[in-house]
Amino acid sequence: MEAEKNMKETVQNHEERIQILEETDKKHEERLRAIENNYTDLENTILKENRDTRSFFQDIMNKQWDLINSKNQYDDAQNQRMHDLSKTKIERWSEIILKLAGAGGLLYLVIEALMK
Repeated sequence: MEAEKNMKETVQNHEERIQILEETDKKHEERLRAIENNYTDLENTILKENRDTRSFFQDIMNKQWDLINSKNQYDDAQNQRMHDLSKTKIERWSEIILKLAGAGGLLYLVIEALMK
């Protein structure tokens, strides 16, 4: 009878320990699920921030390219203005020289008449 009592106590003790282990296992599973959820949330946050950062830098790059293109257009326009100015100066000087050369014949006749 004493052996039966000890056996019942041992079985009861094992059942209590098994229940405690099962409860502890449930707590560990809950913690593991919480960690998995936190990891998923963290991963989603990192991906979102990565997209935002990539979008931000893409906007910056687009603005820089726009600035570079506008600078190139300005330089091209400036070169065209300088070319047009140079061309206009040459045209003016050639016009003045041709007028003087054309008037030079008249000037020669006036000087020749005065010399006689």
